[in-house]
Amino acid sequence: MKIMIAGEVEKEYRRHLFPLLKPFQKAGKFSDEERRVLYHISEREVVFVQTMEEADFVVLPMSWNFYLQKERKSEMIKYVQKAKQWNKQVLSFMIGDYGIKIPVFDHVIVFRSSGHRSRLASLHKGIPSFISDPMQRIYHRTTVELQPYTAKPIIGFCGMANFSKGYAAEELARIFTRNISYRIGKNKNLPQELIPTTYRRAQLLKRCMDDDGIETNFLFRKKYFDGALTEEEKENSTREFYDNLRDSQYVLCFRGAGNFSVRLYETLAMGRIPVFVNTDCLIPLVDELEWCNHVIWIEYNERHKITNKIHEFHSKMNPQQFENLQIENRKLWEKNLTLGGFFRTQLKPQDSE
Repeated sequence: MKIMIAGEVEKEYRRHLFPLLKPFQKAGKFSDEERRVLYHISEREVVFVQTMEEADFVVLPMSWNFYLQKERKSEMIKYVQKAKQWNKQVLSFMIGDYGIKIPVFDHVIVFRSSGHRSRLASLHKGIPSFISDPMQRIYHRTTVELQPYTAKPIIGFCGMANFSKGYAAEELARIFTRNISYRIGKNKNLPQELIPTTYRRAQLLKRCMDDDGIETNFLFRKKYFDGALTEEEKENSTREFYDNLRDSQYVLCFRGAGNFSVRLYETLAMGRIPVFVNTDCLIPLVDELEWCNHVIWIEYNERHKITNKIHEFHSKMNPQQFENLQIENRKLWEKNLTLGGFFRTQLKPQDSE
């Protein structure tokens, strides 16, 4: 894959760096072994060229958020227009829980985690949350620990969920205030749907707790990282989180502040089965992957059927199929949802299919 970087790489703003550049743009530089371990990509897979004529893709090196904040959007549009003259596709991306308003071009892909699929142009593509491998980082192994099939499905969850209607009202008030702030020009983040996410999550978990045919493994937290402050506390909190995934068969994955779920990718990386509630999410690789073969897929307007969907999915499995699915979900993450795996799949030449 031949890449031409359009514009300056601002290494000190690494959060805004286009994800595919991160394995190759670092002050101390990664070894190729580190690239393969951390990013599942090799230096042999990407060639950086100097001209658009040579390139397979032109990359805007920083996020649209960065260019908007630094008032450099017009500068990048010049590169976009030049790429059009060379008939080259441009790769760009957006960060954060909330979208921002950017220009639409018919040759510019915008990779993003957040957003509503039905409201976005077709060249806005979902991108995974790229996480470090928990099997290696936490458990020092590369194969998943398989959960045996049981008569009752075991549903796990570790995180924030709040049963208080008062807290739900506070969530809605915060969203409403941000939306008003955008309308009056004080906030560049686009308006968000009025969904009290931690309260909705609690409602879904309660349905599972109230079902005698489901075994629950829930650990409720009041704060992100359970309020951890020190590195040791964060490590303990992270270990507790992944232990919960390890000791479950299925894991509830429901959006957070942004319309996406990091937990979806963490669950797959652990070889577990997501119970994914789709709130019109911008799921990556929807045309390339058969997502419904790997997750219990529940549309938001059918969330009240969550326990029925779980029972229906679980009852169709035999012990061998159940173990095979755990292995396949781990492979899905490795092959398609790591940084290298995603871009290999997404940018695969058409004639290689």
